[in-house]
Amino acid sequence: MTESIPSLVLGAFSGFKRLSGAIHESDDTSLRTSLLPRLDDQLARFRVWAGNTGAHQTGQDSLEHRLCDASHIRQQVQRLLGDLKDSLQDATDILTGKSTPWDETEDDEDPLDTFETDTEMYHIVLGITELVDCLLRLSVSIQNPAPHDRFISSTFKDISTYEYFAIQHVRDKFQNIDDSLAQRLGRALSRRRQYFKYREAENEKHLRGLDHHGDTKMTDLTLPASSTLA
Repeated sequence: MTESIPSLVLGAFSGFKRLSGAIHESDDTSLRTSLLPRLDDQLARFRVWAGNTGAHQTGQDSLEHRLCDASHIRQQVQRLLGDLKDSLQDATDILTGKSTPWDETEDDEDPLDTFETDTEMYHIVLGITELVDCLLRLSVSIQNPAPHDRFISSTFKDISTYEYFAIQHVRDKFQNIDDSLAQRLGRALSRRRQYFKYREAENEKHLRGLDHHGDTKMTDLTLPASSTLA
């Protein structure tokens, strides 16, 4: 089963914390002077991304809820977060001695201790930076996710009647139009109508059960408490 976005985000934050702790405990001062500032910078950027998107939250205000009808974006976010978790764990394993980096093989008489560009640690940190970059670039798509799944899963699947009249409407409006094009345009119009009817039904369902006071049109809604990042 695919791990949820909030769980992946919390896992990434834990990964940043473990890696930072491993750097502080390392005897290599060059790691603290060169690697730690880079890591802190990426943690700050990741925290901003999570806070702006609600990726760490659960419920209706969460990123996962907003992407419930846009699986193509949700899966991309999950892949990036999963890779970020793995990269942070790989770096921690190297620093704690659980794994040996490729730049420190048994044949090396003088392994590299500093944070140089030809070390595996450098490439891992570079990968972490690129993963955070990708998450930030996805922010625009996240704010306005295409309702791909909502359209597909719409309960108004029988639209043959709509299609007939929509195609006929296109033919009447553009009398010289090619028949195949008229059918494509008619089907597109009917699918648009289908989606709007779906959204109307969804809105009615969400409003059902809300308490209205007297004859006024105002509805009291309890806003969820905002979450804060640790």
